[in-house]
Amino acid sequence: MRDLLLDRLRTFISFESTDKHPDQKKQCLHWIARSFLSLAEAPIREGEIDGSPYLLVDHPAPSLLWFAHIDVVPGNPEQFTLSIRDDEGKVYGRGVKDMKGAALCFLLAYEEALQSGKKPRISLLLSSDEEIGGQTIPTLLEA
Repeated sequence: MRDLLLDRLRTFISFESTDKHPDQKKQCLHWIARSFLSLAEAPIREGEIDGSPYLLVDHPAPSLLWFAHIDVVPGNPEQFTLSIRDDEGKVYGRGVKDMKGAALCFLLAYEEALQSGKKPRISLLLSSDEEIGGQTIPTLLEA
């Protein structure tokens, strides 16, 4: 499990999903859809608000809406490469803590539930404008 987690985190961190790179945000959301959501039976909606893409798994009768953001603040190029420091027991990279690492844990659990035949009554919203105080959530809540 550790190898899978690190492999997926390495890929997730590699997307330079900052405000200056909307193409990287889209690529990251497409990777998430392909890698974790292919077995979801709920409709997957992709959209964009004020130039920021989002992904919504829109369960028709959810008991939970899970939200995360995939955007990060700008950083040096080397920060988009996962660094593993086994002597410290830590991993480093842009978004490991806020919030790609946390999102990955949920996505892996969701994927595992789908693979085992469960159909979680969960809607998922992944935005890409949280770090800039974006309008994705307020706009979608008004709709």
